[in-house]
Amino acid sequence: MTIIHHFKQTVNFPDIDAGGGMFHGRYLDYYDRARYDYFLGHGINLHELLLSGTALVVVEANARYLKPILLTDTLHIYSSPVLVGTKCIKFSQAMCTDIPGEFKTVQALIDAKYPKNFVEVSLVSVNLHEKKAISMPQSIMSALR
Repeated sequence: MTIIHHFKQTVNFPDIDAGGGMFHGRYLDYYDRARYDYFLGHGINLHELLLSGTALVVVEANARYLKPILLTDTLHIYSSPVLVGTKCIKFSQAMCTDIPGEFKTVQALIDAKYPKNFVEVSLVSVNLHEKKAISMPQSIMSALR
């Protein structure tokens, strides 16, 4: 399993608020893209998962905004799962505008004060037909362990 995953994205005009910084709600969109890329990199196709009637649903997101992100900034988003449970996956993610060097965990990156912001996100496996939490699919458990 990859300890820390790197995803690169440039901030676009529609993501900017009237003050010239990235709108606070857009940060979660960028983190979502990075997690999607993380899953793809581990052989997990979330679209196929949806077609099978299962989704990974965000049930909690705790964000900390430290410094502004501006139009055309190149973002480096680092992601890693910090907990893989039977029904839940918790990710730690951080967003930087430069490549800070080698770090083994997102928490080490945060502790070094590199990120412009960071978030912890909890995802739960849900049966879309029954609308209830279910055990994490074995394919995900195997890929993330």
